[in-house]
Amino acid sequence: MPHRTLLFLGLTGLFLVSAALADQLKKEVHSQADLPRATYPVTGSVSTLLQSDDSVFDSTVSKAAADLDALFSDYDIKDNATLISILSAKLSLQELKGDAAGGLQTIKRIRELQSKPDLKLTVGLFDEAILKAQQSVPAKSGTEYEQKVESIYRDAVNALPWDVVQDVIKSARSISGLLSEPFLLGDAQEKLQPEIDKSGSLSRESIYALLNTRTNLRIKLPQNSVRVNVLKAYVTAHDTQKPDIWAAREVTLSSKDHPEKVLVGIWDSGFDPTVYPGHLYTYPDSAPYPAQGLAFTDDGNPSDSTLYPLTPEQKQQYPEISEDLEALSDLRAGVETPVTESFKKRLTTMSKDDVNTMFERLSFFGNMAHGTHVAGIAIKGNPAARLVVFRFNDGLSRELHFPPSTDWAHQMAANFKRIGQFCAEHKVRVVNLSWGDDPQLGRRPAGI
Repeated sequence: MPHRTLLFLGLTGLFLVSAALADQLKKEVHSQADLPRATYPVTGSVSTLLQSDDSVFDSTVSKAAADLDALFSDYDIKDNATLISILSAKLSLQELKGDAAGGLQTIKRIRELQSKPDLKLTVGLFDEAILKAQQSVPAKSGTEYEQKVESIYRDAVNALPWDVVQDVIKSARSISGLLSEPFLLGDAQEKLQPEIDKSGSLSRESIYALLNTRTNLRIKLPQNSVRVNVLKAYVTAHDTQKPDIWAAREVTLSSKDHPEKVLVGIWDSGFDPTVYPGHLYTYPDSAPYPAQGLAFTDDGNPSDSTLYPLTPEQKQQYPEISEDLEALSDLRAGVETPVTESFKKRLTTMSKDDVNTMFERLSFFGNMAHGTHVAGIAIKGNPAARLVVFRFNDGLSRELHFPPSTDWAHQMAANFKRIGQFCAEHKVRVVNLSWGDDPQLGRRPAGI
């Protein structure tokens, strides 16, 4: 065999072995916790940064962009949720840099990782239309470009099977109608500014959110009317009253069906006992806790209140905020009501600071009211159920008014153990725990 052939085969084998060894050396990631912690210096106002010129913004996120490449080269990411988060950040960078071909490939990968059939069809659909329009029209603005985006997006949306995608499309139609510059800036200010003010930096997940907001402002918001109009037209053309499948599945018990009382613990942000008279468990000598169970302050001390205490100002704000909570809940579900219409009209008059304040209040009151909402679900149709409160602040990731410490963590652990002992001693049969400390704060991959 000629020497050149032997040399070629040897080099090929060496390359294959090296590639295999490189793959073996990659650290497997089975959850976001397996990735190294990363923070990125950010100072000043997040809304100012989001509106800054490219040189300023790019300089701020350059380290995060480099780290993003390293995550793909150094880690074998097995967890789909983590990989989708990283790919979504990569897509934001590609869109901001005008890398249409790369962005389209990233959207394809993100869709392949989705587990739900509707998301496999719809994730990144609007981004895809914009990137394809950029490939075929020289200018990224103007009538020709807008018409191209609309044409591509309408064709893609109209080809979707309504029976599969109707819920996610209705939600996208409603939420996209809210988007404006003040809305996006105010939302980012509420979510990210406290982290910057506290530490002078943003975590990996938060810098990804910053990239997503910049992309929405620079790339998608100028074309948002296209998205709204196409989605509205698609829903109007296909929407029919869905049959109520839940009525046949609903069970309402009577006292004779289940004469024994069943204690149901709501381990949450607390609940309002006045909403559920006749459905409460009480026990004697409860002090320093409420008679309906156990409650703890943010710093871990006992509390006698089943609800997070409100200031006089917060009590005055609550009626309006409760309507806003209802409106946002309906909009996420794709339901249009007089309450949602009123909410959308009010949004058009708000500045970014107004939006920021609104989201701060929604975050607080949404957390406070959540346990009461859950309690209603727990006892619906069941006269035997008796509610037990286990209150603590489950928004621990963002809402503490002091730096957490080891002593505080030990105190919280002791409180949780006390709740477990209470359940055993009082024979609490069912406990609901819907806590909310998602490190990504509920963020989703690229939208429809």
